[in-house]
Amino acid sequence: MSIHTDENDVYICGGKTNHDHQPNSDLIQTKRLRQDMKQRDLNELTPIGVIYEEETTKTSVDRAILAAFPTNQEILHTLFATRRKLEPPFPSSCSFGIHNL
Repeated sequence: MSIHTDENDVYICGGKTNHDHQPNSDLIQTKRLRQDMKQRDLNELTPIGVIYEEETTKTSVDRAILAAFPTNQEILHTLFATRRKLEPPFPSSCSFGIHNL
């Protein structure tokens, strides 16, 4: 872990300071939509294309944001990677024992 300081060891970066700009609501809504899709992908076995369509139609996001949002094919790889986290790893060798019940 690294901390950004100046030459007098005064902390300069990465903290929770007051911002002097308005929040980017488009970015917040886009991140929330992606997060909702990833959460559904982890919790459901619904096909990814169906999740994408349902989430984009039920959201109250502005049309301009949806136009800039990744398409189904662009976000597919991200959701596949999220879904793969739930799968057990492949065996490291082809010789393994099968236990009798």
